[in-house]
Amino acid sequence: MRIKGKHKMTERYSNLMKKEIFHIELENGIYLLSSTEFGTDTAMGTPTANSYLVVGEKKAVLIDLAVDVPGIRLYAEELAQKPLQTVITHCHPDHIYRMSEFDEVMFHKEDSDFPLCEFSGISLPEKMPRISYLDEGDELDLSNRTLSIFHVPGHTLGSILLLDSLTGTLFSGDTVARRLLYGLTGAPSLPEFLKHLQRLESLPIRHIQSAHDRVDLGKRYISHMIDLIENELSDAEKQWQFPGFPEMINLVYASEESPDYFDCAVPKSVLEDYKKTKRN
Repeated sequence: MRIKGKHKMTERYSNLMKKEIFHIELENGIYLLSSTEFGTDTAMGTPTANSYLVVGEKKAVLIDLAVDVPGIRLYAEELAQKPLQTVITHCHPDHIYRMSEFDEVMFHKEDSDFPLCEFSGISLPEKMPRISYLDEGDELDLSNRTLSIFHVPGHTLGSILLLDSLTGTLFSGDTVARRLLYGLTGAPSLPEFLKHLQRLESLPIRHIQSAHDRVDLGKRYISHMIDLIENELSDAEKQWQFPGFPEMINLVYASEESPDYFDCAVPKSVLEDYKKTKRN
């Protein structure tokens, strides 16, 4: 794993605050892109904000616009040295920064209303890119590798995950993650969400890279989430309130420095329905 401040950057980039963007080469054409706003540490701990670049033989894909620094498109293009496509795992405000720099972005149609954007006070850019929709079963062919799309509603109704065929890396956005904000703007029942997670368990996953940690969660984290949701969440009592939204119940398991850390907030009504389902 190598942390680099720049990678064959040309003079075109010299005036775009390159010191604020850095990348980590993970493996075999996969790069984590982030901002020094969150430091450059790769240890487990407080949350970060990450985009990912997957480079194939003929094209590259940038996953999420989570780096709020001007010039992220140019940085990714110069790092990839290939035509660039852009995929957004879900359309929360912290995943769609700098959209005006791009000609086209792809995401799931269920997030086409850009959940939380209006409420958060973040305005969509006047110059919107073209939008194409991705759904379950779609694939992005990069010649020597394929990114398969999985639709897993929960964090948002349109949340998608991408699985790289070459390395078995799952790019999980905020869905398989150490911090799960569930169903703030609508979601399936928890039993349905658990079925989605169980389906992921059957996939040939070797690594899991999420949007807000710079560590490989590993496939075992899916089972860990399932276990905590099934066996610990119902007993959670901590309340959490997001202004203007329903009351949430919050489960915090282990410390942020632990690989078992899990911070999950679920609408109280969703949790009550889940408890009824378990009793029946």
